[in-house]
Amino acid sequence: VRSIDGLHVGRFDLKTPSLRHLLCGQELKILELNLTGSLPLHVWDECLSWRETLRELDAHWQPVADDNRRRGVRELPWKDALEALYRRHRRSTL
Repeated sequence: VRSIDGLHVGRFDLKTPSLRHLLCGQELKILELNLTGSLPLHVWDECLSWRETLRELDAHWQPVADDNRRRGVRELPWKDALEALYRRHRRSTL
């Protein structure tokens, strides 16, 4: 995974016969690699406030943003990003 240029954050979905196999690193099958767009699941928890959701997303994306700035990637304006996040958050809590 480290050889994938531009990969900052990701999560593997794994399948294994048992917890013991997982803990020993045996018989692991990679089902999927979820990249930066895959969000931590707890941000959709209805118990989180809008402010807490933003704080969690910031912590999740900040390392990616820092690296992208160093690489010269153009940023999405905050207003556009917040509007998109707010619309998505509202849809998930209705």
